[in-house]
Amino acid sequence: MSDENTSKKTIEGYEIISEVGKRRFAFWYRVLHSDKECMLAVIHKKYAKNKQFVDSLSNLEALYDRLQHPNVLQVYRWQLLEEPMFVLLEAYESVFVMDTTEKRSIRKKYLKQLMELFEYTHQKNIFHQALHTKYMFFRKDNSICIGGWGVYYFPQIDIDRTYLPPEEGANEKAKDVYAIALLSFQLLAFHLPWEEKCTPTDIEDRKRKQELRPITAFGYPESLSGVFHKALSNYPVNRYESISIMFEDIKKPPRNTRRSSQRSKAPTIETKKEISNFKRDIKVFIPVLGFIAVLLAGMYYILPNVESENTDAISIRLKNQSKSGTSDQDIAMANKIEIEGVSFDFVELQSGKIRLGALPADQQAKSDEKPHMVTFKRPFLILQTEVTEEQWNVVMTEESDKPDFPKTGITWVEAAIFCNRLSAKMGKTEVYVIDEGVVQWKTGVRGYRLPTEMEWEYAAKGNANTIYAGSDDANDVGWSITNSKGSLQAVQTKNSNSINIYDMSGNAAEWVWDWYSCPVGKKCEEPFPKEVPADYRGVESGEWKVVRGGSVRDLRNKLRSSSRDVLQPNEKNQYIGFRIAY
Repeated sequence: MSDENTSKKTIEGYEIISEVGKRRFAFWYRVLHSDKECMLAVIHKKYAKNKQFVDSLSNLEALYDRLQHPNVLQVYRWQLLEEPMFVLLEAYESVFVMDTTEKRSIRKKYLKQLMELFEYTHQKNIFHQALHTKYMFFRKDNSICIGGWGVYYFPQIDIDRTYLPPEEGANEKAKDVYAIALLSFQLLAFHLPWEEKCTPTDIEDRKRKQELRPITAFGYPESLSGVFHKALSNYPVNRYESISIMFEDIKKPPRNTRRSSQRSKAPTIETKKEISNFKRDIKVFIPVLGFIAVLLAGMYYILPNVESENTDAISIRLKNQSKSGTSDQDIAMANKIEIEGVSFDFVELQSGKIRLGALPADQQAKSDEKPHMVTFKRPFLILQTEVTEEQWNVVMTEESDKPDFPKTGITWVEAAIFCNRLSAKMGKTEVYVIDEGVVQWKTGVRGYRLPTEMEWEYAAKGNANTIYAGSDDANDVGWSITNSKGSLQAVQTKNSNSINIYDMSGNAAEWVWDWYSCPVGKKCEEPFPKEVPADYRGVESGEWKVVRGGSVRDLRNKLRSSSRDVLQPNEKNQYIGFRIAY
């Protein structure tokens, strides 16, 4: 198939610059054609003899004949009627990459080209239906070109759903409009509206529930956030009907996304609040329903905690004064240590029995948040705030310029090392044996350590059955992506929970001791033992450590007291810190 002369290799009359290698159905080469660098795809013989495959290529050739636009990946020659079968197309400079150093003006130029291309193709009733960054290429002249047209002709190719709408059976146009909305977000923000660690299952779940990061988190105004809220709605009827209308709003975001009566109305937070208030008012005028709800809640949370006279009642029983200065038996007793003028304030939680896991009415709960009864045989202390940079520095002899901010960007193992060093400084026994990154918990010793997952949630919920740590309104007690612009905040700048503990919801997410026992990204059938042992420390081993509380990079659903996340123990994340227990 190739011939060779004294100095140059050629294939089908084209001078070979380099061999790219095998990709799917063809072997690829970089070649010269009329002094222009091109890509040559030579179809494998087994596919060239497959009639269905050849018919698909012929359909693709006919489609490209209709795609006469400068931002379409150019095809110069099709040889489909004789062997060897090949396609000659333009050589692009690079595929799409998330280059955060690139100027926003350049990205806006790419966005304009993308929008104009798809306005053109949609006018001709040509739809991509499989848009993805892997089909988005950059040329040397800073223009973009889109490939991957007609991949649906080839049943052998699995379509990546990352940029497709969450509902099954979306029409051709709807697929493109939704995908271009996501690509537009990515071009402007240099990020997609979910965390990089999200699995494909997580992504589909986020899209389906519209739990997406707003573009305000990346420095853009609230008006543009409204545009993307509409464009990426989980209700198809609420999205933009055409790319041209969406593009106009992205270029000049309206103060109110309801630009005309012809456009569908996107649900807003205010609308949801009005509906919620209406439902609440209805309940006020139907006291019987209110009484039943209170009765059921009381049966669910109170009865299991008083199973017999010998069972310790749930006991966050406080012996000191509350923040307001009044005596209160339901405020926890704080203890305090100090190192070189840096204080560590703790709150004490008493032994007892409590139901942990998602609240019965929590519709955002996942399968790994199933309610479970937990017994604590002995009291423990937990730090009132996340470990701050100042506290970290005084123990680890480091320096920083944000003393009141949570210490983040550390591995789970490094958090365990901190605990041991603090124990040593305070003359306590080190809790952990640490050997080459393997951490073991000594039995029968008491020193500073990471809280278990059960202890963490007990402390977060305190003596109140609220969705978040101290409130049913996340904004009261936590920093999330919706109110922090994705930036960490100083500790204790939101309200505490019911027992005077801060930042259990949001700001920095927090490492805890436990291994995660469920398959990551899949439904969890049994997240906890049917009978949870007293003072439970989780399973003995695993791959992922549990992270609790959510962070400034998360939507509010991650700030719920029962929400669970994971990270491998030797990985770092600049939005994950920890607090300590004793």
